[in-house]
Amino acid sequence: MTTDNRREHQRVQISLEGQLRSAIETKYTRMLMANLSLGGAYIRTEHPLDKGQHVELTFTVNGREVSIDGEVVWVRQGDADAGMGIRFLHIDFDDIDAMRALIETETGSS
Repeated sequence: MTTDNRREHQRVQISLEGQLRSAIETKYTRMLMANLSLGGAYIRTEHPLDKGQHVELTFTVNGREVSIDGEVVWVRQGDADAGMGIRFLHIDFDDIDAMRALIETETGSS
């Protein structure tokens, strides 16, 4: 039997601006994160990167700058929800705590 819920971490809808840089670029570009979990995020963009490409995401959570290495795992093009799914590959412990607090705040859980 299969299940439709493959997510390991709780995911929240969010509108969080930050910076994104691919492994082959030297400069950051602006990004808008549309949802977030401890395992990954969905980034809205009209120009998603290729699946498999490594990225660095930088954004602020409760006054703390968070920097996460990730990988593009899926891409959606050509509609109002164009963007890419990012799987987080490396997160510092302090950044995990900041993100966990944000997710708990957004969901009203503790």
